[in-house]
Order: sequence, then C-alpha cells, then structure tokens
Amino acid sequence: MNENKPMYQQLAESIRLKIVSGEYPLHYRLPSEREMQKRYGLNRLTIRKALDVLIRQGYVETRWGSGTYVRDPLKLHEKFHERNGTEFSLRQSLTQAGIQVKRKMVKLYEAPTPDFVKGKYFGKTSWRLVRDSYAQDELFAVQACYFPYELFPNASEFDFGSQSLYRFMGDKAPVKIISTMKTVYTPPEMKPFWPNEDVIFYCLYEGYDARGELVEYTHSFYSPQLSDFYYDTRINM
Repeated sequence: MNENKPMYQQLAESIRLKIVSGEYPLHYRLPSEREMQKRYGLNRLTIRKALDVLIRQGYVETRWGSGTYVRDPLKLHEKFHERNGTEFSLRQSLTQAGIQVKRKMVKLYEAPTPDFVKGKYFGKTSWRLVRDSYAQDELFAVQACYFPYELFPNASEFDFGSQSLYRFMGDKAPVKIISTMKTVYTPPEMKPFWPNEDVIFYCLYEGYDARGELVEYTHSFYSPQLSDFYYDTRINM
C-alpha cells in the first residue's frame, strides 16, 4: 500500500485490485465491516469510506440486509438488427472520419468447435479467425471469430487482413445479426494489450443466414480509451 495516501484510499485500492484480478469474482460477497476491522486493524469509519469509494467507482454494490457484493460492469445494450445490403462497421466509420485504420490478421486455423457455438453448419471443427485493429497505429480492437469450416473450406486462401469477413462469405454472409454490448473486467488474455485498463468494452456478434442458421460467432474487445459507443432508444407508436 502507498503510505502517502489516506488509509481508506489504500484499502479501497487493495479491494479494487482483488476485484479486477478475479480474486473477488462477480457477485462475491465482501467480508463484513466487522470482519474487515479485524483483518486490517482499521476502524469502522475508515472501512465505510473505502466501500463508499468503491461504490462510487462502480466496483461494488450494497444490498440492504445482505452485505456488499462485487457488481457486474455496466451493461450497455443489446440490439437486434438486419443488414440492409450495405456493409457498415466501426472500421468504416473511423475511415470515413479521416482516421487511418489498419487491420492485422493474427492467425486463422482449424479449431475444435466450442460448446457455446451451436448450429447446423458447425461440425466438430470450425475456422477460428483472430484479428487486431489499429487506429493511427494504436490498437483499439481484438477480435476472435468462429465460422463453419463446412461452408467455407477455402478460407485459408483469403486475405482477412485487408478484406472483410462478410465480403469473403458472399451470399452466405449473415442477413440477421444479434449483438450484445457490455463492459467487462479486463480478461487476463487481454491484459497484455491494455495493461492499465480495469474495464473494457466487449461485444458478441451472432450472425444468421436467410434460413436462420448460425454462420458467425464473434467475440470483440475494444479499448475504452480509443472507443466510444452510443445507442438510441425509440418507441414506435
């Protein structure tokens, strides 16, 4: 702990590190104020001030009569939309804004299909495509995509660094996409990319063809320093 900081700030930082490292997982019930008094040798006022800091920062929440728990990072939105024949992506929007964007294909390989990927076209193995995206030479996105080997056996011949996945898929590309956006505590595998970020953006894309069959399952992680997401809510009367 940093002895130059007040004790309540030192305690708040210690608990925060336990949360972002996974030592205190989501929905974990923190020790009671009485237990923390004994553990840290601090008075109750200092404990409460530390918890107040963590509550304001969004790391924990108090449940009346139950205790203090590690909370979910704020969920931003879920949406269901249809492609209208015009491909539009974050990469394209940045390019149109005059920002130099580069995409690097990290690897493409045949991988066992994960249990969470369910679909008619997904057999025992799938293609797994990993790509990084850069804006002005700074990494802003890491993407891992699964798509069916059965439908696209020649995927290894395509340049996914300069061309889009949907361009490669052609008439087999998704016509409906379900995307879920939320913030998450930075997973250990993303820490090497953004070591100073406790929370990053996460988006799951599930792409379905005209018959309603899954043809794409993509995890995307975004730097909060280089990415902003906005959404509109509308009521159709």
